Amino acid sequence: MGVKGWLGHKLKTKKTSLELYQATIAGIVDTFLAKNEGDIEKTNADIKDLGERMTATLLMGYAEKMKEHAPSFEKFKDTLSLAYKFYSGNSFTDAVYDPQRKVIRFEDDNCFICRGITLSDDLKDLKYCSVVPGIFTGVMKLRGFPADCNQIECKAAGGQTCAYELVSFE
Repeated sequence: MGVKGWLGHKLKTKKTSLELYQATIAGIVDTFLAKNEGDIEKTNADIKDLGERMTATLLMGYAEKMKEHAPSFEKFKDTLSLAYKFYSGNSFTDAVYDPQRKVIRFEDDNCFICRGITLSDDLKDLKYCSVVPGIFTGVMKLRGFPADCNQIECKAAGGQTCAYELVSFE
């Protein structure tokens, strides 16, 4: 992030307490689990859908700029990495584009959503941070790119990192 980006992040972006955000996500996940009667797959879908619905609010003011910064699928590696940093204050540990598979893999070893959270054994298949790939999927839809993002690994569920894969359908 350059000086302008850093200043914008520090001075212009409204900040939310990490504890408040984590408590909100925990409450939402609990609500989804109750609504779905403990069905993990339905809850994962609801968490991801929440992220997709958040996209318009988060990025509508930035949608036109994204056309300049991400005119092709592979450019979304940098654009989404910057957006993640801008909104979370966190940088991905790794972000790699695989042109053979048309996949961008994002990893965060210090995920801000599940930092300090350990899921019980009965919730190990829960994709706790799936709001992130939901937002990324929403961005792709907003931009008209046929792609989908899913959470592959979650630290809260015992993984080594939180990993998301954005797959192009072109």
